[in-house]
Amino acid sequence: MPVALKMYASLAKFAPDNADAFPVGRDETVETLLAGLGLAPDDVTTVLVNGGPAGPDAPVGDGDRITLLPAVSGG
Repeated sequence: MPVALKMYASLAKFAPDNADAFPVGRDETVETLLAGLGLAPDDVTTVLVNGGPAGPDAPVGDGDRITLLPAVSGG
């Protein structure tokens, strides 16, 4: 079951080569997806699944579009 990953700013370096069709297992959640990508929960401040906000327990599955955004800093 593939999902499409979009990872921005400092998270882009963690994007896998197959981000457009990243395989996920059955019963995958945002939390397990992040762990599988080597990301700590604090690395990601905003997660969108199909354009809507999603928490760590949100399920992800076949054809979902997952957007990951880090904390933004600047001055």
